[in-house]
Amino acid sequence: MSQHNILVDTGEQIVLATHPHLPAIVFVSEWTLDTTFVPAADDPHHIGTFPLIQTPPAEVPQWSWNPKSRTVVPTNNTLITPAIRSRAELAFQKISTVSFMIHRINYLRSKVNTGFLAQEAIYLKKYLEAQRLVDQSFSEEAVAQSPYVVSYADLCGISVEKATAEILLQAKLDHEFLAKTELLRLRFFSRVRRAASDAEIIDILASFRSEASS
Repeated sequence: MSQHNILVDTGEQIVLATHPHLPAIVFVSEWTLDTTFVPAADDPHHIGTFPLIQTPPAEVPQWSWNPKSRTVVPTNNTLITPAIRSRAELAFQKISTVSFMIHRINYLRSKVNTGFLAQEAIYLKKYLEAQRLVDQSFSEEAVAQSPYVVSYADLCGISVEKATAEILLQAKLDHEFLAKTELLRLRFFSRVRRAASDAEIIDILASFRSEASS
């Protein structure tokens, strides 16, 4: 699988950054004017020979993207200005920081991730059944239409009413936890988006690490 995704200036097609984590590049591209992202930029012509491997962030603009041939080519030296180098360094810092935040928040959310395929759909159905039971005052019809809740009650040896209460409580706790991680994501992504210097990014990442660990 390719690890060489790139962020490109749409005006001169100068490469601003390269990173293996495509979602992070996509986010930064959406935040940054006059840029686009190219997934798997080494495929098919640079597999194993991608010129930007281990290139320092400030030197990445030495290469430009040719969309017709899907190759990277040397940039005209007159276009490699201090401003474009600074832009490239900031873009790389943002991408790396967003990548770290994505992985960290995913790790935090593993608390509510069972690892089973489609389990979220089952939990949602179970929650909807439980809420309907409450809304319909545990009518016989509602009970008959709630196989997940009834099965849970039977397995635990408890009443349908108690099973419903437990399911709704767990759903509430899970939603509150996810809301907390989503607020964390929104706050810090917004700060990264607005950052105008590498120093700001360093401070933002330090604050994020602190809050995400508490």
